[in-house]
Amino acid sequence: MKVSILGIGYIGLPLARALLQKNYEVWGSTTSPEKLSQDRITVRLLRSPETPPADLLRCDVLILNIPPLQAPPAWLKSWDLSQTKKIIFVSSTSAPRNEILQEEEAWVKAIGIPWLIVRPGGLLGHGRHPGKVLSGRKNIKGRL
Repeated sequence: MKVSILGIGYIGLPLARALLQKNYEVWGSTTSPEKLSQDRITVRLLRSPETPPADLLRCDVLILNIPPLQAPPAWLKSWDLSQTKKIIFVSSTSAPRNEILQEEEAWVKAIGIPWLIVRPGGLLGHGRHPGKVLSGRKNIKGRL
């Protein structure tokens, strides 16, 4: 089974490695040239709003693990997903309050491919700690 992960980052890379251990064929994309060389993962350089190469979209499962965009996802809507069998969209718990994420989720639900939306509840693990992420930031809502 071929799984393509658009976004081989701090969530996507550990997921890709776990899938490799289960003998899945794993493809992915990154915006960082230094991540192009990943053991047994076929990785393509991709920066939005570029259209992913057809070989990334030709898969059993497409995992959209990209950060929310700053503008409505018109570029997503131009992708040829005719050879994509299922989509997993990694969203955010802030989706109900984020207009762009709502539009991206609506797009996933409307394209006619079986889908699943996952909303991780935080960015912890793999060396990420909320104290480091928030350290030095100002004007954070709810801050004492």
